[in-house]
Amino acid sequence: MSAELAQEIFSTPRYAARVAPVQSGERLLVVQDAHTPEARMLLDELARPGIALTFIDQAEAGDGYAARLAEVLAAAQVGLRLYVCGEESFLWQVQALARQAGLLEAEIELFRTAGSRKVYCVHCSTMQTVGPVGETVCEGCGVRLLVREHFSRRLGAYQGVCLNADDPRGEGKA
Repeated sequence: MSAELAQEIFSTPRYAARVAPVQSGERLLVVQDAHTPEARMLLDELARPGIALTFIDQAEAGDGYAARLAEVLAAAQVGLRLYVCGEESFLWQVQALARQAGLLEAEIELFRTAGSRKVYCVHCSTMQTVGPVGETVCEGCGVRLLVREHFSRRLGAYQGVCLNADDPRGEGKA
């Protein structure tokens, strides 16, 4: 599928290209995944006098980053803006936590870096992480999957469907 066609699909996520203007007095939370040093540049754009800025780095927080994020979100006041920087699978995990904590979509900005993405197998409901590939084999049922550009915001994953219904496991039997 061409990149132009992928951009036309309604469900394909679109990510922020740059930071929206920040006003003095705003409260900001920046979260980055363990593989994304780019968030440091994002911090430089956001850090100004009069801005309350909290930074959570998954690499520094380790396995406790989700608990730290939940703690910050639970204590957050109305008007907090969340900036998430990282691989696509990480973005949607953090976005789901933020939405559960009560943030609105308009209060969350996602900055995607290259890397992994989640794929949901429609045949066995297995969720797996893959690179930017168009095809993969399901870890749950072994079916060869075509990774569609259809993205489920609820699942935070792309849809994986059988690549060849006549030969679902790629065994050459038709």
